Amino acid sequence: TGTAHKLEGGRYVNKYVASFVGFAPISDPRIIIAVMVDEPTTGGHFGGQVAAPVFSNVAASALRAMNVPPDASVENVIMPTVAIPFGKPNFDDVLILTINDAEIRFGAFLTVAVTFLSIAFVLFTILKIYNRATGDEAVAPPSEIGLLTEIRDELRAQRPTNG
Repeated sequence: TGTAHKLEGGRYVNKYVASFVGFAPISDPRIIIAVMVDEPTTGGHFGGQVAAPVFSNVAASALRAMNVPPDASVENVIMPTVAIPFGKPNFDDVLILTINDAEIRFGAFLTVAVTFLSIAFVLFTILKIYNRATGDEAVAPPSEIGLLTEIRDELRAQRPTNG
């Protein structure tokens, strides 16, 4: 991920470029995608907040279009874990609307949404348990003012004292 201030008239301004570069699938990379968002206006301005979700959507669509199967970790570990309490979600044949020989499959969308939320919940739970076990709780990055204050204090501490 990347986040950069923009330079205008020789000065950095409160405008940003957010970026994210990734590859997929992890087990056997087939695609590399670079996303850059110039002056993001909603959802923050960090690469992980703005550009990473775009990568995720584009990569998922590209892999589906290329008929690339999901990674083994999702199929062999995460989905069976999700299926233990709930069973494997499949609403593909539910809520089908047919208009002039065109089928709108709300159930297929619901299957994808439930699967995504289930995977997200399992991963969240696994990471939460791991963080508690190792004592590495996630910490929010410092604000710009807090970071600048830390830098100032470090510089003051390094300055030789006249006495």
